[in-house]
Amino acid sequence: MEHHQGPRRGLKPHRAQRRGELDLGTTPAEDWRTELAELARRTRAPHHRHPWVSRLGPRPTLGPNASRMTEYAMASVAALGLPADRMLDLVSTTLQFTHGFVRAELADLAARRRMAMDEDAWRDWIAPYLSQLFGDGQHPHLRRVAGVAEDGAAFERRLAMVLDGLAASLSAA
Repeated sequence: MEHHQGPRRGLKPHRAQRRGELDLGTTPAEDWRTELAELARRTRAPHHRHPWVSRLGPRPTLGPNASRMTEYAMASVAALGLPADRMLDLVSTTLQFTHGFVRAELADLAARRRMAMDEDAWRDWIAPYLSQLFGDGQHPHLRRVAGVAEDGAAFERRLAMVLDGLAASLSAA
């Protein structure tokens, strides 16, 4: 783990940090929205390769990759001329959405592994319960969304919604 615990001899950043898991390039483009969207995508991918990363907790890390990512993210919104707290609002909101989405994806994958079922087998297994749950008509909205996939398309759609909201907050300010 890469939480900063003070200067200690032999303290090494985690392997994912040393290898530079996030490929950010050198300089962000002029368009903050495009850059934050790309940062979200590039943040999501390593979590799927290294699921343990999402369990590190909310404490910020101070390793070389995290520092580089934070610098890049802030540079992505710097041209907006916002105060530092508003810059953090844009970046943190985007990344917190990403982390939450990834945690839900990883929890679903872990549950499937524990149950040793693919999507079709799980649907067959859960079908009797859902029939009972929805049979009385008490949950029409839940029934409607029960089969909606939480996939890459959902991530992109919801990321766009987050960025639309952030853009609207800039216009309103």
